[in-house]
Amino acid sequence: MKLCECNCGREVNNRFVSGHNRKGIISEKKGKTLKEMYGKEKAEKLRKQNSDAHKGKHSKTEFKKGHVSWNDNTAKKIKCFYCQKETTNKKFCCKQCHINYNYKYNIQSKSCFEKEHIPWNKHLRGVMPIPWNKQEKVEIICKQCKKIFFVINSRINAKCCSKKCLNQFQKTFIREKSNNWINGASFKPYGYKFNNVLKEQIRERDSRVCQICDKTEEVNGRKLDIHHINYNKQNNNKDNLISLCHICHMKTNGNRHYWINLFRKIQ
Repeated sequence: MKLCECNCGREVNNRFVSGHNRKGIISEKKGKTLKEMYGKEKAEKLRKQNSDAHKGKHSKTEFKKGHVSWNDNTAKKIKCFYCQKETTNKKFCCKQCHINYNYKYNIQSKSCFEKEHIPWNKHLRGVMPIPWNKQEKVEIICKQCKKIFFVINSRINAKCCSKKCLNQFQKTFIREKSNNWINGASFKPYGYKFNNVLKEQIRERDSRVCQICDKTEEVNGRKLDIHHINYNKQNNNKDNLISLCHICHMKTNGNRHYWINLFRKIQ
């Protein structure tokens, strides 16, 4: 046998007596029965009180006078509006009384329509709407190829007979011909002539090689940049343009007089 490690002096098989720890005794009641704590008479009274509380029976001393338990059948009772029977419901004792009351006083529900209301589906029983592929077609002239084609009413605003004609028709409204054209504002600070077509012409002229380090587009990892020799972005003449790789193009941002003289010698 061992002594309890909390130094209480009791003999135990384990480290501590039940209810003890290193700090000492947690509570004297822990680990003891009701008889050991309160004696026989008091233990029996406590057991009865616990069993009555579990069944819903409360002693007189537990609540104050006039207290109503939650499970007591003492809810307020009123008379049914139709049959005058006592009920615990709000207005009617049953569903049938509710229906009879509404029928007697001509009370309509919220979902009912007003008098002389004509529903949307009256006289339409058995009538099916016309499918889209059987509607009357309208005759339209294609604005690109001038052919006649037919469309249903939902596509009456169509302009072309096919996607090819539509693409060609849209290409006619480019730059000055477009209604949204504002003197090439989207190309600023470059002129509208500085476009992809001009850039490809300069790359082909320079054999797609950087004019400073002879780097190709494959080594560069992308298409060559087009640089303005005199740094005037509005001057888009071919003599003023040259192909450079990305690294060499970044170098030209500084010491501009040196680069202008170098590019003029190269040309």
